[in-house]
Amino acid sequence: MIEIIPVPNKYEQFINISEYNKKYIHIYFNDNKEEINRTKLIEGDEVSKINVVIDYQVKSFRELFTSCISIGSINFKRFYRNNITNMSDMFSYCTNIKEINFSNFNTNNVTDMSNMFFLCSSLKELNLAKFNTSNVTNMKYMFSECSHYKK
Repeated sequence: MIEIIPVPNKYEQFINISEYNKKYIHIYFNDNKEEINRTKLIEGDEVSKINVVIDYQVKSFRELFTSCISIGSINFKRFYRNNITNMSDMFSYCTNIKEINFSNFNTNNVTDMSNMFFLCSSLKELNLAKFNTSNVTNMKYMFSECSHYKK
């Protein structure tokens, strides 16, 4: 499960995945048990947390959150999968995201992390201590235009 905290702007897409036109994403607002069948926040939504469940079949997170400027924080603390191979452009153009928690994210099989945080200009906190990049062959522009990020 991925927990996403949106920022006050509620008019932009907050999740963006399609792999072979199959539905692998299940979205819940505010710990509600009922799945939401849309990928955008709309006016009137009282959302402080978005829970996203991604099926195990997914092997690529390429462009998963691209241009999701309504996201302020993402928490992968309950995400233990190790079958992901592509994380390219995963957060590119997420200009309002400030924090990403990868504390239990398994990157053992990832080969592509190019543009992963491209233009994440508000990113302030990112702990990659547990990232295993031994199989990564492409990190081109991984942190390009991350003006606030400090190592």
